[in-house]
Amino acid sequence: MFRYIEPSRTCLGLPCGSYALVNGSSNLQNTICNLQIKSKIAILKLYHHENTADANAFCNFCIVILFANYGLELANSTCYSARMATYVPTIGLEIHAELKTRTKMFCSSKNDADEVRPNFNVCPVCLAHPGTLPVINQEAVRHVLRVGNALKGTIADYTEFDRKNYFYPDLPKGYQISQYEYPLVSGGSLNEVQITRIHLEEDTASLMHAEEHQRISADMNLRQSASLVDYNRAGVPLMELVTEPVIKSAEEAGTFARELQLLLRYLNASEANMEKGEMRVEANVSVAKAPETADSRGYEERIHADTEDTKLLYKELTYKIRGAAFAVYNVLGSGHKESVYQNAFAEHLKKVGISYAKEQSIGVSYEGKRVGSYQPDFVIDNKIIIELKALPFVGDIERRQVRYYLKNSSYRLALLINFGSSPIGIERIVYDHIRHQTQISADSHPRISADNPRISAELGTKVEIKNLNSFRIMEKAVAYEIKRQQELLERGEKVAQETRGWDEKTGKTFSQRVKEGSADYRYFPDPDLPSLKLSEVEEFLTDALLKDMPELPAERRARYKGLGIKAEDADLYVRETRLGGYFEAVVEGYKPQSRELILASNYIANDLVKIIRLRSAEARKSEGEDKGAPSRQVRDMEERDSEVQPEFLISARYFQEIIRMLCANEISSRAAKDLLALSISEKRSPSEIAKEKGLFQTISTSDIEAVIAEVILKNPRVVSDFKAGKTASLEYLIGQCIKALRGAGDPIMLRALILKQLE
Repeated sequence: MFRYIEPSRTCLGLPCGSYALVNGSSNLQNTICNLQIKSKIAILKLYHHENTADANAFCNFCIVILFANYGLELANSTCYSARMATYVPTIGLEIHAELKTRTKMFCSSKNDADEVRPNFNVCPVCLAHPGTLPVINQEAVRHVLRVGNALKGTIADYTEFDRKNYFYPDLPKGYQISQYEYPLVSGGSLNEVQITRIHLEEDTASLMHAEEHQRISADMNLRQSASLVDYNRAGVPLMELVTEPVIKSAEEAGTFARELQLLLRYLNASEANMEKGEMRVEANVSVAKAPETADSRGYEERIHADTEDTKLLYKELTYKIRGAAFAVYNVLGSGHKESVYQNAFAEHLKKVGISYAKEQSIGVSYEGKRVGSYQPDFVIDNKIIIELKALPFVGDIERRQVRYYLKNSSYRLALLINFGSSPIGIERIVYDHIRHQTQISADSHPRISADNPRISAELGTKVEIKNLNSFRIMEKAVAYEIKRQQELLERGEKVAQETRGWDEKTGKTFSQRVKEGSADYRYFPDPDLPSLKLSEVEEFLTDALLKDMPELPAERRARYKGLGIKAEDADLYVRETRLGGYFEAVVEGYKPQSRELILASNYIANDLVKIIRLRSAEARKSEGEDKGAPSRQVRDMEERDSEVQPEFLISARYFQEIIRMLCANEISSRAAKDLLALSISEKRSPSEIAKEKGLFQTISTSDIEAVIAEVILKNPRVVSDFKAGKTASLEYLIGQCIKALRGAGDPIMLRALILKQLE
């Protein structure tokens, strides 16, 4: 994606400065278009891809922009669709997860998602009988606080429960006990997505409709319009997590939701089984038309968005600082440590003659008295505070902190520069001491930061998609809704703010009702429940919450990758915790990056998993299960079944035995695969089976080296190609050696020996 400044004409039928202009059609291959930009000439070349499918599609070219003496910023060289690039999707998620507690949220009825008898786990409290009083479930509160700690959120000191008033047949009280103004957790992040809040509430009952349940009436006659209510779920503890609207695609939304499900399972806070309704996702989707350019006029408008009194505060100096930040970013890009950007920024300030003080001590006052000091990264010309970040996303916590520093100092303007985002984010934060209020200009929002294509765009109309009960469905629904809203805007129509559902049969969202606002729910504190001072409850103190905190998915993933295994294998072991535990048992004692460890991971993640899946398919077939239903073996591997077998198909000791023989060149890789399958089926030692089946290699290393030398001698052209940089030639040589050895050679060993001889 590229940023142009005030284009004066059009090219290819599109504005030359448009973000859409990153593609061309096949009949314009190698065409050069001259763009007149503020008396500067930028040369734009379009190169045709080899896989052109449609001569009229604007999606088959990358653009290379060459220019002289002009500050044009480039992001990654990526192909975009000309039509899609003119719209900006923004997605926020609301995710509900039923918590893993023995009883319900406000009563002693059992919390059991597997109960099939309707209205069995109920009592006067969860049925809302008159005169009953709710009591807060302490374990449910603890679960939410542990999730908040894992997400690095801010734990509330004070919290209370509110009544959310609305009528629906599955709501026994006529209101839902929830949290509004004082949630348990604020802020935090997961997968670089900022969290707004996490609060606790009670679940509703569940409705059973005639078209979904054939035996819905007592006389066994299907009634087309009938619905029944099952109150087993009513009152179950329900955690709701709300993200900031910063997600950019359906795929990113799916990745976030999957990672949250993993986290909840690792914390043992929830099973988060979407098929059982233990985790439900609601997506808020909006689409806005992107501005044609992120030009200097747009930035000037944002500067003017400060208070009237500070509208042009340090305008010229601000432009110079922005130029310095862009210069550093254009050279370094994102991905470095904060200290790297600080040093580079300081060097550039010196180069362009901007005076600055680094880490200057600024007094922090409280009620007129100095109570401490603050050291910003830079103070420019004794006028502007600079805070540099290298974060994927700058959140409200960082902005509020900078505002507080301004409020309690003599400075009026701060620039918050984030080199970690892509593209760079620059925000002006102004504090008006005269009016005693903080104003943040329009560019302070990360979604419309100073170098973001969304820079001048307002957010579109928000549409909520309710009750999405699988990751695949959520991704499909969000993708469809983005497309639907874009088509409406393309036709000049307005998007209605509403709640929509998802129809799996048609693959479309459909309107359900007009979207309510918070005022429609008439929130007020529940008079039957006490407010909580969390710091006064010993079990809710930070040390108590962190005491039994497990290794989290991201931490485990990083540790596995540090061992030298493939990223996809690490992800597999994180997702399938029992498989990950088995992997750790096998590689215990192996050195990181060692051949034994990497071989073990390869055989577990590929060969062992293949056997497990094959057995699962056979089990489904023999048990007459549905094609898509998980078998007992799959559930065992995922630790979703309470009757997990203590042994994992093959013991870690037997698996280590196979790896030892393989690394000692006693068996070939083909024999190792056969031994794995035979050891699983026969439950015997691999060495015994290898001896009995004649799987040990009888050829010596010297014999193998002689075969390699002969293969190299017979294939001089292939050897030349390899030395010229064609790495695929090495695979050919390995194949020829295995052929000459009649399948007895180990590819990994052969690779090492061939490379040794080629040197």
